Amino acid sequence: MDMRAHGMGSIALGAGLGLALALAAGCLRKGEERALSDLEVGVVAEDAVTVAVDDGLAHVRAVETGAAGNRITLWGSAPAFTMTLAAAADEAWEITVQNCMPDAALVALDGAAVDIAAVDQGGLRPTVRRWQVTLRGPSGSSEARLRVAPPDAAGLAPGESWRFAVMGDIQRALYRVDDVFERINRDPGIRFVASTGDLVQSGGNDEYALLERQLEVLDVPYFSTIGNHELFASFERWRARFGRFNVHFRFKGAAFSLVDSGNASVDPLVYDWLDEWLEAADDDVHFFFTHYPLIDPIGVRAGSFRSSQEAHKLLDRLAEGRVDVTFYGHVHSYYAFANAGIPAYISGGGGAIPERWDGVGRHFLTVDVTADGVQSVGLVRVD
Repeated sequence: MDMRAHGMGSIALGAGLGLALALAAGCLRKGEERALSDLEVGVVAEDAVTVAVDDGLAHVRAVETGAAGNRITLWGSAPAFTMTLAAAADEAWEITVQNCMPDAALVALDGAAVDIAAVDQGGLRPTVRRWQVTLRGPSGSSEARLRVAPPDAAGLAPGESWRFAVMGDIQRALYRVDDVFERINRDPGIRFVASTGDLVQSGGNDEYALLERQLEVLDVPYFSTIGNHELFASFERWRARFGRFNVHFRFKGAAFSLVDSGNASVDPLVYDWLDEWLEAADDDVHFFFTHYPLIDPIGVRAGSFRSSQEAHKLLDRLAEGRVDVTFYGHVHSYYAFANAGIPAYISGGGGAIPERWDGVGRHFLTVDVTADGVQSVGLVRVD
């Protein structure tokens, strides 16, 4: 036997095995590409203008220049965000923010010389805000820091409370979710909706177009991560419309972390971000949202993370980070329980095929928040 040939065969076998293991490891990181794409959201640099939204909390949908005027269109992913605008001095830009808080204002930060004027909405829905912005300064380009936020976004007065809604799993009921939105509109205390994903059934462009038309019914913005149904087609369809898959923001003294578990797992890069978010919110009320329940409270369905080891690892992080409440979707019903000592809620009542005989039906949750923490979580039945 030629030992040299045998040795070369072993080397080839080892190399092949190493490549297979590397490919397998890559395949296990199914959320990596989405996480990396999050880093690019909110930044556009062109000859006439540069827009950079901090932490990607708004997606730049369009930048238009020409005889008809200069326009920037953003899709908000949070109730408040800051951005840097660099453009020619004394040149007017119309900035439109869709999925915006109805009472949001645009203000200049750090003493920037900027002229800002609200533009008549002209019958636009409450979640669309528009301003004309002109940077002032020396000839040539100028730069300013701007903030889009309601006047009360930063803090919570003693004795004050406020409310947001939670829902998910619209899926094949997208055509009739407008009545859920109309029910939300009947509660003037709800400031926005936070969602755990599965807003569409199969990720078709027609579904996303319908989703946007339905969101026009809603009087408050809708902030969401994705579920597994958004991954039935290219995830780029979501990103092109709405931006980030993983979002962290603060509003009225509370922190919100919306985390992509569309593959029933969380990417390692997102764990790094989550560690930072947990540390920053250590002393504050902190709400965690993701699509898949980390552990199925019933235990008889495929309704949880694909790895119980990862689920327990994530729960350990959330408990150590003193998260106040976790919210999940995926299971088309309502459950209230605890995981790792943290109050947990599943709200999958946006209209997907319901669990049989549970009597829950379509629903959403309301969450009341005070300076002392979570005051209550309520179930609101729609049908």
